[in-house]
Amino acid sequence: MTEPLTVIIPCKNERENIGACVASARQVADEVLLADSGSTDGTLELAAQLGCRIIEREYGTSGDFKNWAIPQAKHEWVFILDADERITPRLAAEIRGTLSATGGPSHYGYWVVRRNHFMGHPIRFGPWKNDRCLRLFHRDLGRYVGPTDHAEVELSSGTVGTLSQRLTHYTCDSYAQYLPKIHRYADVQARLWQAAGREPKLRHLLFRFPLRFLQGYLLRLGFLDGFAGVQVCVLVAYLSWLKQAYLWQLQRGRNWREQDRLEYPIALPVPRVELQCDDANSNPIEQEPNALGAEPPLATARKRSWREWRRAWTPAWLQTDARRLWRNNLFRQIGIQRCYAPPLLIRQPELAVRSHLPFVVANELSGQQSLTFLQVGAYDGIEDDDLRDLILRHKLRGVLVEPQPAAFSRLQHTYRNQPNVSLLQAAIAETEGTRELFCKRGEPSMAASFVRSHLRKHGISENDIETCAVACHTVHSALAAAGLSHVDLLQIDAEGYDGRIIQSIDFSRLQPRIIRFEYRNLPPNEADDCLALLATQGYQFIAEARDMIAVRTAASRLKQAPPQRRSA
Repeated sequence: MTEPLTVIIPCKNERENIGACVASARQVADEVLLADSGSTDGTLELAAQLGCRIIEREYGTSGDFKNWAIPQAKHEWVFILDADERITPRLAAEIRGTLSATGGPSHYGYWVVRRNHFMGHPIRFGPWKNDRCLRLFHRDLGRYVGPTDHAEVELSSGTVGTLSQRLTHYTCDSYAQYLPKIHRYADVQARLWQAAGREPKLRHLLFRFPLRFLQGYLLRLGFLDGFAGVQVCVLVAYLSWLKQAYLWQLQRGRNWREQDRLEYPIALPVPRVELQCDDANSNPIEQEPNALGAEPPLATARKRSWREWRRAWTPAWLQTDARRLWRNNLFRQIGIQRCYAPPLLIRQPELAVRSHLPFVVANELSGQQSLTFLQVGAYDGIEDDDLRDLILRHKLRGVLVEPQPAAFSRLQHTYRNQPNVSLLQAAIAETEGTRELFCKRGEPSMAASFVRSHLRKHGISENDIETCAVACHTVHSALAAAGLSHVDLLQIDAEGYDGRIIQSIDFSRLQPRIIRFEYRNLPPNEADDCLALLATQGYQFIAEARDMIAVRTAASRLKQAPPQRRSA
């Protein structure tokens, strides 16, 4: 009896390759599983027409991405096939024979030797002659190990055999395509060496290139592949040397710009200042700066207003929000109800405070009795959470969403006596289902995210990052699960994923009055697109130190121009 086989094809934007790749996989596959990492060129549409089962997730590293896809195969035996590889008829026949052997396959994994092609030319000798990889293996025993793009499969148990027929691999079509790969490989390897404490050596920089070239070109007979062979040998030698150069750059490279600024300071011209007007012809009279570049004398000081004098003499403990709170409490005691409505505008970064949310919520509560809320990424409900005080003070009804089990347990303890609050142990994404969440190993973290690079940006090392499968709701299904038909306040703390959540909202069905999200953690283009989308829905904006508040009032029905992005 033949063991059924799933062929897994990891890809992104491979429309030109996917048709032939799937056709070659159909020779042996009982299932073709396409693992996509964000294709936008029509790859998914074509794969669906070809009958592939499609799964999608963001790409981290090659090994991590494939380890996510492998357990989702329907059959126990899998074959990993890149989009630029082809299973030849001879290899397909050998795979079928191996899987249909009496008593089952004799090994739990099989090495496959690749026939690499360089710009259409097959390479039979040189450094690529014995390029092999473990591609056919038992689903439950094999996983990719290693942090680089060349991670290899290791079996947890069992023996490994070798298939005699070769897998065709179209390595590159042009230098423009291949050279960026070389630089990426070299950078990753150099960083691993640096983490391991390896030092750059002069002999490596001097002799690595010529020795590696001679090894491939003469000892491994690379010259027999003609002009294509000599280029392959040069590129392999260049990659070997470039790893050493990147290591030197990481450890010995100097920041010359600091010294450059000290030696060659920029002397900016002093602008002219208008002092007064000539009554005769109404032309302003300008004063030139003096020869030393000193500032020109100021115009005659105007008289201070009463508001400016009051601010100057008010003690610090009564300034800004403290003064406003004291004043409003006083008015309430004498029967006058006042609520502070903040201006809907972008403030300068140096003037932005941590949170305007209490004032925005107070302004909304002045016109209605209560607010419903949805908080995405609630963590433990205490740390850095200024929504909790509003929930407790105003008895707001809503739902808190947190995917990490340990953090969700703390969240349950925090809101154990609040029947008006529903809790969901899940993440919020564009679609419902299950996804891999990147977390800090061994403990919950506020940096947990669908974006792996976000954890590294928060200082979490690669070795401390682990993945866990979490259930996902959409914004709409989370509200339905909590029994809410609408939401007034939507707070999103998805660590770099906020923009995609906002873009997934169907604003024809759901129109939150307040949306608060982490604007600073979004990539610039994604942040601008998010603001533009919200502006077309009638939202105006308040910039905080880290977040952005979008407010939709009855007076803001018309389309608004999106605010300009502030420098991060």
